[in-house]
Amino acid sequence: MLKFIFLLLEQRLLSLPELREVDWFNNQYAPSEEEEVMYAAPAAYLEFLSITDLQTEGRKAQKGTVPFRVHVVTELFTDNDNRFKSAALEHYDIVNLVSKQLLGHSALLSDLPDYAAIQNTPGDQQVYNSVTRTGIIPDHKRSHLMLTVMDFSTVAIDFSAAKVFTKITPANPPEITVALSANLNP
Repeated sequence: MLKFIFLLLEQRLLSLPELREVDWFNNQYAPSEEEEVMYAAPAAYLEFLSITDLQTEGRKAQKGTVPFRVHVVTELFTDNDNRFKSAALEHYDIVNLVSKQLLGHSALLSDLPDYAAIQNTPGDQQVYNSVTRTGIIPDHKRSHLMLTVMDFSTVAIDFSAAKVFTKITPANPPEITVALSANLNP
């Protein structure tokens, strides 16, 4: 379920030229003492939260609300107090672009290049529907970067355990002749 959601959101966000990196969140911007910083700012990191309302829809397909976060990270280099304001405004321009890119977005499996061939066929399926933003958490605790975490939610359908039924029509179907005889005289 999360694989396709991630790939579709990543594709959507990578279409923003302002972002240098989109990746799965793994606390990239807060390394431990042994680790190096692992981000290329400006960046967006996708974090998926607990999905607790899964419902079976039939044929092993499941539907549920998928809450996720987007961590928007920009670097903060300052040489005077005016630079903070400028860096913050630039950061929130990117936050707004990310939000605009995701709000209301829905996606089909065929939106991914590897699955484009199934577009407009019964094999295509909706992966998630209209994304909504549910919260914004500005982080003011870092001296080397600007960070804003936005909470989003969408309803997704997981077909990964479902059997896929494909109607196969032979290229040259056999001709079948049926002879009916009826004796109408008693």
